Amino acid sequence: MPQIKILYASDFHGSTIFFRKFVNASLMYKVDYLFYGGDVSGKYFVPILRRKDYFEAYYPNKKHVMKENELQ
Repeated sequence: MPQIKILYASDFHGSTIFFRKFVNASLMYKVDYLFYGGDVSGKYFVPILRRKDYFEAYYPNKKHVMKENELQ
């Protein structure tokens, strides 16, 4: 029966560096299968932009306009 090599990793949290290391490790160890479990993307940050007399944010793909006392 042939030996199968598997490489498993998880939770890169959107890190390109760790993803590249994962792929390169598979080449270095000559694995047959790569498995990735966990978070594929990083945390989602929503920038809040200060305008002259209001604030605005885009989340998700929708513009939200608010006054300073509505930021909470």
